[in-house]
Amino acid sequence: MVVYRATVNRGGEVVAVFHDHDLTRANNAARSVVLSGDAVTITTVIEAVDGLWEDGSDENLVMRYRIATPSDIGYD
Repeated sequence: MVVYRATVNRGGEVVAVFHDHDLTRANNAARSVVLSGDAVTITTVIEAVDGLWEDGSDENLVMRYRIATPSDIGYD
């Protein structure tokens, strides 16, 4: 079964990590704590025998995006 890991980064620091079997729920959990300018990366992972999460493959990136608000966007 596929497990998604959503990681929220703020200024190069990881501030939250969520795991879920459902991509939408993993994404919604990350968005619930994200602030403007934070980056969200979602990857697929597998659980190792010792219970730690490991990347499933070299191509495990599902999506990456940065939250922005209208005040972050400059209009010329």
